[in-house]
Amino acid sequence: MHKSLSLLLPFLFAFYGQSLAQQDSTLIQADSMPRATVRFDSAFYDFGAVREGAMVKHTFHFQNTGDQPYVIQDVKTSCGCTVPIWPKDTIPPGASGEINVEFNTNGKMGLQLKVIRVIGNSDPPQAMLQMSGEVRPGRKRKNKGH
Repeated sequence: MHKSLSLLLPFLFAFYGQSLAQQDSTLIQADSMPRATVRFDSAFYDFGAVREGAMVKHTFHFQNTGDQPYVIQDVKTSCGCTVPIWPKDTIPPGASGEINVEFNTNGKMGLQLKVIRVIGNSDPPQAMLQMSGEVRPGRKRKNKGH
């Protein structure tokens, strides 16, 4: 699985890099604010192998390690099957926060890489988080009585 994923990653990063070149108004807003310094415990989560239809949930933890308040302007995902929930309040210096992400594997098969862009007044203004793993076929259900 990891060898196939390593072959897929350069193409996904190229696509992701192209989308970063298209600056949006959220990023411009974040650029005009004082800079915070943010550190994520981990920016990558390998969920392993799951059956199609499972909900994969993960929490990315971060800390504002700078001297400016941290404001998350937006969190964007690589597809609608991945839903982030993030703090809407300002994260003061020294405080911690978390971004909860749910990936709905329904209708997804094979190797998956989900990219989550966190846009805020940090330096750099975007953090890239990733969830990766393999979605295997679900078990077929027996049709009772028919």
